[in-house]
Amino acid sequence: MPIPFLSLLLLQANTGALRQASALTTIAVTALGCLYAAPASAAPTSDCPRWTEQSRWWGSVVALVCVVVLMWGGAFCSKNKGGASMPTLTDVPPPDASNHPLDGLSIRLLKQILAQLPADKDWTTAEVCKEYVKKVTKKSKQSFTEDYRRKNQGTTDVGPPDVFVSHAWSNSFRDLVEGVAMQSKKLGFDESTRVYVCMLCNNQHEWDGSTQVDFAVLAKQFKSNLVSTGIVIAIFDPWDKPTYLTRSWCIYELLQAILLGDKCKYYVVIPPSQRGGFIKALCGKFGKIMEVTSAVKVEEADASVQSDREGVLHEIRASEGGVAHCNQVVCEGVRNQVRVIAEEVLAEMDAEGVEDEALWSLCNGLGRLYDQQVCHL
Repeated sequence: MPIPFLSLLLLQANTGALRQASALTTIAVTALGCLYAAPASAAPTSDCPRWTEQSRWWGSVVALVCVVVLMWGGAFCSKNKGGASMPTLTDVPPPDASNHPLDGLSIRLLKQILAQLPADKDWTTAEVCKEYVKKVTKKSKQSFTEDYRRKNQGTTDVGPPDVFVSHAWSNSFRDLVEGVAMQSKKLGFDESTRVYVCMLCNNQHEWDGSTQVDFAVLAKQFKSNLVSTGIVIAIFDPWDKPTYLTRSWCIYELLQAILLGDKCKYYVVIPPSQRGGFIKALCGKFGKIMEVTSAVKVEEADASVQSDREGVLHEIRASEGGVAHCNQVVCEGVRNQVRVIAEEVLAEMDAEGVEDEALWSLCNGLGRLYDQQVCHL
């Protein structure tokens, strides 16, 4: 068996845990090969020809055994995932979302956070981040969910989320919590259901505005998050002039949820504190409802990070239909959800036996929403 052929086979097996072993074996086989290749004239005694012939035979046998052992060992190691091995380039996983799974926190834990805040002040989500989350996680420099998991080993209050919460940071955190709890209950979830709230699930020591992250990276991760949860709750607060529809990211999030179709369900939620005024408008000032649901202008929306606003507009302008199509899709999506809420209110009034002017006004407004839906089909 020629020495170059043996060396090539051994080097082919030289991967993973066999790297050092195959290198040493290559040296050993090469040494045996020298005996195999030695000319008979080099022997110092009359027994040399016989000795050389035996060395050739044994050298070939040993080399063949080494090759078989190495090949078998390589196949065994590749199947035995529990065994230690030296990683190759193909063994190293890419830096994708699977290494950093999306975190969520239970509605129960969300309510516990709210209970720890001062009762005499209605904090915005931004204030909760600054005055509560960053202080709680100051030592660990982790996200709230990561910090909570570390402090509460084995907890089920943190883990993969079932719901994605889309909201504006300048709105009431209490409204966010109560709106999420209300809608989750409607969907048949209990307080163990985990929700994704960016302020609590992202590391706020990294996302403090001091570093710029490419919008394309953020957008790709966001879309992946939407698909993984499959449910989006959009918090509209205040109902008559929702901050939500003035923020670039919020409009973009709702747009993507709508465009995902069957892959994602979306719900526009009016928080309990706003629901009374909203129902009155449904039953008496439906023109205001139509005004609110037509107030989507992504080109005028703002963002905390200017590059994010530019990224949103760039992607939307480059898409089919551009800005006008985006505004139309989001407006129709909001109207559709207002129609759903109006149907819920109508069912509640019917169950209570209400038969007054408010009921007929609601029916009339609901009819107008149906007309709007038909016109855009």
